[in-house]
Order: sequence, then C-alpha cells, then structure tokens
Amino acid sequence: MSAAGWWRGRLVGRATTSDLIALLSIVLLGAATIAAGRRASAVLRPGSAVELSRFVDRLDAPTRLPNAPVADLSDRTTTRALFDEIEKPYAVLSFYAPWCAPCQKEVPELIEKLGAHADVLIIVSADEDLEHTRRQLANLDLLEHGALVDVSGALFRDGRVRALPTTFVVNRQGAVRLRSRGYSNLDLSRMRSLVAPGAARGEDDP
Repeated sequence: MSAAGWWRGRLVGRATTSDLIALLSIVLLGAATIAAGRRASAVLRPGSAVELSRFVDRLDAPTRLPNAPVADLSDRTTTRALFDEIEKPYAVLSFYAPWCAPCQKEVPELIEKLGAHADVLIIVSADEDLEHTRRQLANLDLLEHGALVDVSGALFRDGRVRALPTTFVVNRQGAVRLRSRGYSNLDLSRMRSLVAPGAARGEDDP
C-alpha cells in the first residue's frame, strides 16, 4: 500500500471512530432526555400538582384559632370570647367581607347546608365598613343571623387569612379540623362530611 493509501485509511478509521462516539453520545443524550421527560410528566401531571398544593396548604394552616374577643356589628364596644359563641360540637367560621363576591355565595350555602349541625359564625374584620356589611347581609336575608367583628384582629392574623372567603371548621376549643380557601362545592361537601356525616350520606338531611 502506498503512503497516500495508508494515510487515507487512517483518516477513514479515525472518522469512523469519531462518528461512533458521536452517535453513542446522541443515543445516551436521547435516552436521558426521554427519562427526564417521563419524570417531569409524573411530577407535573394535574393530580400530582393538586396533591402538592393540598400538602403545602396543610402545612400553612394553623392548628388552633385563638379565643379572641368578638363583638356584634351594632356594638363594637361590648366584647365577648369567641368560644362562648360555640354551642354545638363544631363551629364553621366564615371570614367574610361585603365586597367579596364569592363570600356572598358561600355564606348562605354554609348556613343552609351546615347550620343544623354546626354553629355558623360570620367573621368580619374591624377595618370593614360595618354599615356596608349590614346592608350586604340584609341583601342576603342574613341580617338576623348577624356577624361577629374581630375587634383585635387576632382571628385574621392567627388564622393566616390572606384571601376571602376563608372558612374554618373548629371544635369548641378552637382546634382546626378543616380549612377551606375560596368557595367550592367540593369543600362544602368536605365540611358537611366532617360536621354531619349522616347528612352527607343523605340519612338525615334537614
């Protein structure tokens, strides 16, 4: 073989080896990409995202609400302890504002579906326009049901209420059994299952 032929063969051999290495690298990279895609799909699918959201929400939820002073809308100077308002085994505390559209929908549902089984307490911030609040409750035919003013702000603060509506189910000692943010029929069903399991199964619907 001539020197030129020998050199040409070496170049072809080197090119072939380089091609094989490059091809192997591409195959490995492709396999890694597919595996990563499958892991991402498993982690980011909607069901997993919902579960992660619920887990984070549970971590953020307080375990107990304080026995804070509350007052009627008509008399903010005379206060009493929140727990004195709880007579049934459970209380449903709906943190409410007159400008909150979902609140206007949720509160009547809470009273209708849960009022026979739990004390439904409407909690209003002391910063709200209480006259506006009275008008909105009157529009909902709930003025007689009344609302309680969080005069010290402790319920909003310790309850970590950052969005409305926020609703808690607590026992007579204020231990939080369930917290719901926003209004949804699913959360209403969860609350009903907790405070009135028989009613949730249709056994003793009022």
